[in-house]
Order: sequence, then C-alpha cells, then structure tokens
Amino acid sequence: PARITSNLFQHFWGSTGNTAWKKTFGVGSVFEAFGQRFFLLDDRTFRDRPNPRTGSHLGDEQRSWLLAELARNDKPAWLMNGSLFFGGYLHKESYEGNHRADFDHLLKEISKVRAPVAFVSGDVHFSEIMAIEPKKLGYGTYEFVSSGIHSLTFLKQYLRGINRRRMIAEWRHNFMVFDVDINEGWKIRNRCVGLGNHTYFAREMEIKRT
Repeated sequence: PARITSNLFQHFWGSTGNTAWKKTFGVGSVFEAFGQRFFLLDDRTFRDRPNPRTGSHLGDEQRSWLLAELARNDKPAWLMNGSLFFGGYLHKESYEGNHRADFDHLLKEISKVRAPVAFVSGDVHFSEIMAIEPKKLGYGTYEFVSSGIHSLTFLKQYLRGINRRRMIAEWRHNFMVFDVDINEGWKIRNRCVGLGNHTYFAREMEIKRT
C-alpha cells in the first residue's frame, strides 16, 4: 500500500530535481530559495507503530540526513510535516504523541546546529500557531498548523484539545500566508485567510537563534 501511495503521489506531484529542489526520502523533498531552506519530510513511509519510548517517526536514515543537512549552514530552516510536531495535546497522531523519546532526541540534536528552525504541519482540520518554549531548542520558535482549506470543519474544533502553546486558532476554512524577512534576524508575518480574502488573524514574530 505504501508503494502504491508513493507512486500516486509522484504522478501528481513528481518533478525533476534541479539546483533548488531535489527529492529526498520517500515522497519527501528539500527546496532552497530566498535565503531559506524548506524540508518537506515524509512522516508516514518510515513511521513505526506508536510508542512513546521506542520507535521512530521519520526513520533513522531520514532523521540522520535531516540533522546533517541542517548543520551544513546557518540558513533559516522550515521543517514541514504532514501531521503535527508538537501535537501530544490532541491524543492523535503526531511526532510528540506517537514517538516522544524519538522527538525529544531530534529536538536535542537540532538545538546544537546554528540554523534557526520553525515548524509547519497540518491534518487536524483547523489552523493554529503554537509558541514553542525556549527550553526545547535553546531559543523560542513556532509551529504553524495550516489544515483548514478544504477539510471537514466543526464549530470551534480546536477546542477539542487544551493546548498551552496555542497563540491563536481558526476552525473555518482557511489557508496561511507568510511574508518573511531574513535581512536582520528572521522576521515572520503570518496571515490566516478565509473566503472573500477575509483575514481571520494576523501575527508578527521573530525567531532569534542565539
């Protein structure tokens, strides 16, 4: 089944590698442009059964490659995942919830690289921004959850889980827009946009890697 799914994905989204973009593991890829790096990770093909103490979410090879690539330079890096990174609060599939020990190890290793990191995820039928506490990486960062553009939604669906990291959330159909400035630090302007170009929320933040 995984192979069939991968083949279908490549038929719709496959492309030829170039100087900016290349395929990595499974259906994953990496894209480098605008002074930033975008790691589109495959968190399903290599995922072990849920176990908070053992097992891997990305697979040992993909995780080792990611850490090596992050350490290659200090350009800001977006880690992009199909399901939540810091999603233990929802008690459904997420890196933190399914493989906590593996996730803690990944964060510890990421904290050692010079490149600042932000997280992007989805698949929960609503959108939100999480503020990730500095003790996780040695500096404050964010997870942007954008998954409400066409999925089934329910009134105040984000309230099904208490998330102490949540800054803001939106349950109606929407998508996120990012305006980024890396000339002085890593400044991010985020908008959550719905029907009729209506802005449900907008936030400005900065990630400082000390």
